[in-house]
Amino acid sequence: MEDLNKTKNTQELGPVTLVEGTEADFETFFALEQRLAKPTYRAETKPEQIYGENKSFFMVKAGKKIVGQIQYERKENNIIYLNVLAIDPDFQGRGLGREAMNQFLSKFSSASKIWLVTFPGNIEAVNLYESLGFKITETIENYFGNGTPRVKMVLEH
Repeated sequence: MEDLNKTKNTQELGPVTLVEGTEADFETFFALEQRLAKPTYRAETKPEQIYGENKSFFMVKAGKKIVGQIQYERKENNIIYLNVLAIDPDFQGRGLGREAMNQFLSKFSSASKIWLVTFPGNIEAVNLYESLGFKITETIENYFGNGTPRVKMVLEH
């Protein structure tokens, strides 16, 4: 993958943009999910989990390079469920997730609520979401049935 001694910061990579995902992006999406899969991260593995009936996704690009993805679902009452924010491990720690989230939140600024779940031990993610205005509303033990807890975080508009 990417040599970590190269392109250390966002400016060297180019501007971050969100590009609406299509079926042509499935292979890239699922390949990154598999790179991230671990007991505390449940990888999406099927097209119907990310696309179709109120579900969609963005590929996160920095310049011309795909560096991550965001997957979401539109719920009733103008509520958005943020299912996936994933940045390629080779590009983490450079502010790309924050910039992608800022753009995502801007696109859905009219949503009444945006919510997500994340592993409470993922302090970087919890801190990022809190810095963007999300609040922890509950801890859910064994959320995915794999023995790991999640915290539910909500941003209300």
